[in-house]
Amino acid sequence: MGILEGYGFLSCPLVVNARIRWQALPWSLAEIRQLGDWGHASNHLGSAWEQFACARLLVDRQPWPLPGGGLYRPLAVVPIGLDENFARQLSAAGQRAPDACVIGRARGRPVIQPVDFKFSLDHAEAGQIAIDVARAAGERLGPALSERLQSALPAEQATQWQAYLVPGVLVAPPSASNRRARVPGRPLIRWLPTAIEEFFPSLPAASVAEWLAQLDQNWPIRDDFDLAEAYYRLGAALAGALGRLARPLFAEGGEIPLASLAAIVAWQQAHNLHSTAAIFAALRPALLARRARERQLAQLLRRPASWEQLAQALGQSPTTPLDQWPEAARRALPLALADDRAELLARGRALVAAGTSEEEALALLQREQAQRRARFLARLRALAGAD
Repeated sequence: MGILEGYGFLSCPLVVNARIRWQALPWSLAEIRQLGDWGHASNHLGSAWEQFACARLLVDRQPWPLPGGGLYRPLAVVPIGLDENFARQLSAAGQRAPDACVIGRARGRPVIQPVDFKFSLDHAEAGQIAIDVARAAGERLGPALSERLQSALPAEQATQWQAYLVPGVLVAPPSASNRRARVPGRPLIRWLPTAIEEFFPSLPAASVAEWLAQLDQNWPIRDDFDLAEAYYRLGAALAGALGRLARPLFAEGGEIPLASLAAIVAWQQAHNLHSTAAIFAALRPALLARRARERQLAQLLRRPASWEQLAQALGQSPTTPLDQWPEAARRALPLALADDRAELLARGRALVAAGTSEEEALALLQREQAQRRARFLARLRALAGAD
């Protein structure tokens, strides 16, 4: 079996004491959640949980408790914030909304309960599922929501949906960290039991997470959801960081891809590292240096001329707002900025291709700012027909 094959949370009968497992990781779960941002782990986990929980919410068909006492039987889940069209409309209006509403019945009367799917409760709060938030979101959506609700309610009741709203609930996996969490506003929480092997393997960095757990002799992970989350976040962080380091500094924009497991194993072997802790100790300085270079580049990519210089180049008063400039000048500005950005990045790539280091290229580009500004202003004038 090759080094890239056979790694899985369930691939070996070995069972390790939970306390000993965590000793391999010199960080708390909170610190690991921050590290995971190197590879957008929170986005992966949050999006996957929304889809997973939404699909599984009604599987057991058991009655749910009503906030004021009693029970109701959930019959359908209607996406609100999870619906792309709805989310776009609500975002444009600056309106918060629950992820979905659970539709059910209690003693023949409809029940509409807002729900939010939270993989981790460490930053959750009750506001998203409040009745007034759900009502405001529904009113913003108007008849479109009523039509959607008719998939689960008679038309008359669907149009009167506000009368059936009850306080909402957060839906989360019952991990130890979630059960310890104290959520502001003390919202209702519904635990959705989830097996490690049915949730994590489909995530983008799952193979890297499994490989790290194997490297630490910390596998299979059968019964510690927090540990599985920790290794997933570390796997995403590693894949994101190495993907970032491999991407040329002066590349055009776009999402940075996660490094493949093959590339990660090659890097680990080249550096002779044999644990997750050692990998991150070696990786951190390189990533911090890269981020410093990215900040330098971001500064360079800012508009190369002041507002006063722009106005002077186009014969405008510095106090004249942009929306009062002549149309030709307004159209010219974004075009000139785009040309300037493309030119600077191309210059950086050419310098690196000629053997200049990224640090040296940044320093040289900084020294060339005056010439760059002159070219930018000349292009702006030409595009605006001001020459």
